[in-house]
Amino acid sequence: MQTQQDLRFTEGPLPPDATSQAYSVRDVVRLDDEAMVWSESNAASRMESIMPVAALVMLCMAIGLGYMGVMVALEPTESMGMRVFASACAGLGVATLMGTAFLCIKLSIGSKQSDLYFFRRTRKVFCVVDGKQCLLDWNNVRPYARVGHGSAQPGAPLMMALDLMEIYPETPELWRLRFTVDGPLPDREACQQAWELIRRYMDEAPEAMPPTFLVDPSHWTTSLLERGPLSAGGAGKEMIDRIRAMNWNVFAVPQYLGNLLLWLIFWPEPLSQMLYAQFKRPVAPPMDLFASNSTRGSSEHYSILRSSPEDIAGRRKAALQVAVVCSFSCLISLIGWSFMIYPLVFLRS
Repeated sequence: MQTQQDLRFTEGPLPPDATSQAYSVRDVVRLDDEAMVWSESNAASRMESIMPVAALVMLCMAIGLGYMGVMVALEPTESMGMRVFASACAGLGVATLMGTAFLCIKLSIGSKQSDLYFFRRTRKVFCVVDGKQCLLDWNNVRPYARVGHGSAQPGAPLMMALDLMEIYPETPELWRLRFTVDGPLPDREACQQAWELIRRYMDEAPEAMPPTFLVDPSHWTTSLLERGPLSAGGAGKEMIDRIRAMNWNVFAVPQYLGNLLLWLIFWPEPLSQMLYAQFKRPVAPPMDLFASNSTRGSSEHYSILRSSPEDIAGRRKAALQVAVVCSFSCLISLIGWSFMIYPLVFLRS
């Protein structure tokens, strides 16, 4: 007999029609009769956002290594063999560092991701994952609960994710395309809830959708909160709930205090993530996926929640806390690193 734990983490197809609450951990950035759009999954944003900083560091290292190679090559007291060997090693090191820096820039700035689009009228699902366009025919889409989404860590609890897969109508046991749309999720029921939100939008009347709050991805508070350095790769809703419970005092949440140590040790991480969230724009879908010439539909039949004045003021308060604390942490980190690096570079005997 399967235990309750086994049932919560059972991998496999989900019932396409089930009575469940409709809910997703991902932020909704648009909801109308043309499309529902979920924000870009930024689980990889930390890695992508730090890449330009890594490229800059490698460029500086390449310049320093090249300078040292030239100095050794021009040093008359060194033997010819040593001068040639040092120049060759420096040239190889410079080439490796420059190539790695270029790869970092390509992986970050050249990365192509998109928001997740559900087109109600044209019956399509669209997103770009790692530069690859994924387009599903909704009429052949089936939900699938998958175990093991997220980074593997010793002793970490099991997590799940919701996949959508397009099957072949003539051979339902085979699928043409499949990708993850929501996760990490705590159990199979959470996968069912995310699927129910999608199904209601695509198949039922607007009144069947639950009241939905829309997140503005271009707003400065979003860059500092939902997509900022404390968002843990996209857990924006959970983050806002925790901060709201603490009267919008961000660092009254115990789990966020540990981030201060990281910011003090490695200053580029929070700064680069905020800049990345503010200026990186996801890939737009092809125009032929829209049913009309206009890219915007009507949302009058949907229940769109508006932020209360208290929430607007609270978000600004929390965002300013993150900005100020992050700025001071980065400044302290820069000063500390400068004191350590300066003697090594400029005061060598």
